[in-house]
Amino acid sequence: MMRMMGLAIFGTIACGGTPSSKPCVDVTEQRPRDVCYYDLLVAVPAEAPEEAVLTAQSIVDPVIKSAGVLEWIRRHNRSVAVEGGQKLCDQLQNWERTACERRLYAAHLQR
Repeated sequence: MMRMMGLAIFGTIACGGTPSSKPCVDVTEQRPRDVCYYDLLVAVPAEAPEEAVLTAQSIVDPVIKSAGVLEWIRRHNRSVAVEGGQKLCDQLQNWERTACERRLYAAHLQR
């Protein structure tokens, strides 16, 4: 929990305020830019999976991308259409993709 708060605070600082207050492309260093996109990704509502896919595509670091996609699916797996969620899971590779798909397709099994 504290790690997530730290990541969110770091991303907010890197973006120069709230995630929507300044585009992440203005952040010059790659890691802070990826963290900024992470923050934007997890803030995308379930009704906009296309926006989530586009935001995930902007993240270069595979670890940050995986964390963002898995967090978005965790938050929205019960309310997102499977097709939209699958497009987001397709951004990942190997076991991360499998984990994403399990969360997406087994939403009814999660508490």
